[in-house]
Amino acid sequence: MLKNNTILFDGNVEEMISMCSPEIDVMETTRESLPQLSKKVTIIEEKRLNNDLIKVKFIKNDDRMENNINKEITLENAYVYLQKR
Repeated sequence: MLKNNTILFDGNVEEMISMCSPEIDVMETTRESLPQLSKKVTIIEEKRLNNDLIKVKFIKNDDRMENNINKEITLENAYVYLQKR
């Protein structure tokens, strides 16, 4: 995987997901609090769970976030993480 003529990653899918997984977190939030959350972290995926609840995957920062849930990091999430870091 390249970015600006620099190799970001050279390996297989499992290695890429494994490398990026510790840097990506998941939490559930409401529609109302999503704009505030997006000011604090880089959101890489949103999935609506019901009318008001949204599951969000984001790149970790130094702040501890509440409501962390089990995370299932995909190849797409890992790719986006590498592009945004």
